[in-house]
Amino acid sequence: MKNNIIIPTLPFRVVQSVAKAKEIMDADISRHIPIRDLAKGAFTNEFTLKRFFKIVYSTTIYQHLLAERMRLANHLLIHTQLLEKEIARQCGFQKLSGFVSSYKKYHGITPGQFRTLSFHKGSS
Repeated sequence: MKNNIIIPTLPFRVVQSVAKAKEIMDADISRHIPIRDLAKGAFTNEFTLKRFFKIVYSTTIYQHLLAERMRLANHLLIHTQLLEKEIARQCGFQKLSGFVSSYKKYHGITPGQFRTLSFHKGSS
């Protein structure tokens, strides 16, 4: 028996607004943009943005932003010699402690441990 998955048909303007909000966020992931301002920039309201972002991208706005920040952090840890404090800033964290805590919660290791492991893999 087939699994019938129901995919809602969304109005084009809603999909357009959600895509615009993602574009705004992805343009500068270091910026903290309140949902209210993000919705305004995407020509929608907060409720619609939050609800349909999850439907369109299968993740929440916060989870998407965190994933992008962690992706950038990994790239900077591997490909630069920047201090963790500067990487934290470029990834939108005001404090190094917040960055390290979020990174460890997300990846299970600290940024320093990741950099060390990546360095050793590259020199093998």
